Amino acid sequence: MLLRKIRLHIPAPTFPGILFAPSSENNEPTLSNTAWLDGVRGFAALIVAINHITSSEIGFRFQGFHAQPVDVNTSVLQLPPFRIIFGMKAMVPLFFVVSGYCLSIQFIRRLRNSPEDISSFFDALSGAVFRRGIRLFVPFLTMAVSSQILLYLGAYDWKWWSDDGLVALVEDSQGNPIRAPIRKHARFLYEYLGTVMSALNHGFGSRPIVGLNPALWTIPAEFRGSLLIYLCFVGLARVKHTIRLWILVSIAFVLLAEGMWELWTFIGGLLIAELHERSRCLLPWTNKGSASNTHESIDMSLRVRRRSRLAILLLWAFGLYLLCLPSQDVENQFGPVYGVATLFTLPHWRSRHAVEANYHGLGATLCVAALGAEPMLRRPFQSRLGQFFGRISFTLYLVHQLVARILMHRFRRFAILLLGEGWQMLATYSSKSALMVVMLWISEILVEVLDKGSVVLAKRLFEKWVVR
Repeated sequence: MLLRKIRLHIPAPTFPGILFAPSSENNEPTLSNTAWLDGVRGFAALIVAINHITSSEIGFRFQGFHAQPVDVNTSVLQLPPFRIIFGMKAMVPLFFVVSGYCLSIQFIRRLRNSPEDISSFFDALSGAVFRRGIRLFVPFLTMAVSSQILLYLGAYDWKWWSDDGLVALVEDSQGNPIRAPIRKHARFLYEYLGTVMSALNHGFGSRPIVGLNPALWTIPAEFRGSLLIYLCFVGLARVKHTIRLWILVSIAFVLLAEGMWELWTFIGGLLIAELHERSRCLLPWTNKGSASNTHESIDMSLRVRRRSRLAILLLWAFGLYLLCLPSQDVENQFGPVYGVATLFTLPHWRSRHAVEANYHGLGATLCVAALGAEPMLRRPFQSRLGQFFGRISFTLYLVHQLVARILMHRFRRFAILLLGEGWQMLATYSSKSALMVVMLWISEILVEVLDKGSVVLAKRLFEKWVVR
């Protein structure tokens, strides 16, 4: 059984060693040519976690520079590119673009390398669909049930301001803690799963999430987008490459016009993967067979390379600019830095309350496209630190709200007890720094249990149940 193989001892955190290890070690593992995608996902998950635990201190910075009220929004950190550190909302579209790329790349390579072996292609596609559901939902359900059990046991230390159902479970009318019957906790868990799973049908337009981990609505949305990717491969596997690209562009354009960012971002990732794979064969500086010995052709190749690099850097800069799009202010504006954004907002974006998400999706698509085309931009994401965050990105996203709502206030009270009442600000930031370290450690532990465990489980179940 899988559970028997889970180690009972708790490993020491590797984060400090990765952070302070010398950069010139010769024993670093060889990275795959898509390892940078893990780094992108890792830093995105880190931004989400930091923003969630510091939102009470940095809340106003979610708005744009000189947005209304102007006298409050004057921080330089509200300007791009610095505002990316407050770009929590932009990270979910970025996750989806990266997922679209990662899910697609192996099937694109199969179609390119063995176009005649369509039978094995569909066998691989069938296995991917089966494993994807288990890979996503086993960790999600584990977190949902564990969180509810911890709430029942009194582990949470949180004030539920905006959720009447949670208040009824943990407090009486005078605010005194209570322990509701197990059946009420079971019903609340059922309602939470119902609201989260509605994202399978409605995506971003699903019902408001009630429950202990509202951020996990993205898990069913991730599965929904994954199914769209797989459906595209089912329908277009035998279609010529150029025709397939135009069909995918058309699908993405229709979804973009409708404001369905939680779907077109996956298609965006698929398109980027298609173009990157094609460029490996077509670009003159990557195609060794087309190299010429003449000085003229070498000079031309260098000029093309320089111009292409400039175009890629501009693409990256504009994508980052869109990723830094702030939250709307009291007048539903983004501030003067993003005033032009309101001119290009499509009507359906407003009707779906998804103006920010669609702009963030465009920025994410441009950034991932630029990263895939320019090795220099990928270096931070291929570093040891980037790969560490990439390895724990899924579990960090799963667990960060649970850990924060159990430990954050306890850590702060302990810090005030040590430092004294006169050091409230220092106590707040030091306690949240300690909380972040603990959160990273717990995420690292859960990689073995939840992340790798669900992968192994999905593989074994598929091997056991597959019809041969």
